[in-house]
Amino acid sequence: MLITFLSSVRQSIQDLINDLYWKEGLTQEKIAKKLELPRELIIELMKKLEVSKRPNYEYIASLKGINHPQYGKKWEDLYGFEGAKKRKKEMSLISRKRIIKRLENNEMPFFNTNIEKKIANELIKRKIPFIQQYPLNNKFVCDFAILQFKIIIECDGDYWHSNPLIYNINNLDKRQKNNLNRDKFKDLYLTKNGWKVFRFFESEINHSVKDCVDKVENYLKDQLKNIKNPLDDL
Repeated sequence: MLITFLSSVRQSIQDLINDLYWKEGLTQEKIAKKLELPRELIIELMKKLEVSKRPNYEYIASLKGINHPQYGKKWEDLYGFEGAKKRKKEMSLISRKRIIKRLENNEMPFFNTNIEKKIANELIKRKIPFIQQYPLNNKFVCDFAILQFKIIIECDGDYWHSNPLIYNINNLDKRQKNNLNRDKFKDLYLTKNGWKVFRFFESEINHSVKDCVDKVENYLKDQLKNIKNPLDDL
């Protein structure tokens, strides 16, 4: 009886998301907004429930209608391998700039994850000032920034960011590998530009958000010790 009930619940959720995604044509972000859930949860549910995704950006999404002569063709079909590679890079850059511009103008709704909410609440409790979803140099959006001390805090889902205590680095799927490479590039850029980066995995935050923020606060205290008091020279 219980197994039948759980099976029916799973099926109903799967059907609901499938209908919203395929029949209504909603994006994952719009589904999340409609169901009042974090976008990350919708992504995870679609993966676990095996709701297939629409063709990705390698198809020319801007072309509509099955009768269009270029309908369903790949960038490679039109520009060749090297041309398509260049075109994808250009479109990715344009998309990233648009997203960051919308962030700066507060035009993009955010569904903060539970782990981000936990970090935010702990920072507020300790009266540590921060900016959430901080756009940096038209390149990245960081979960938290403490500008006075050039600190970045990133809250990483265990799966999406390949927690090494859970996932074998030699056995990651394509999405995990892409995210891992992006994280490495982001960290390298940030450290080269003088930022201190703290990355906390989902399981760390859920186990003890206090321990995580302790690391940030201890770093802040060390930085404050190194600030010279002008009265010392008098």
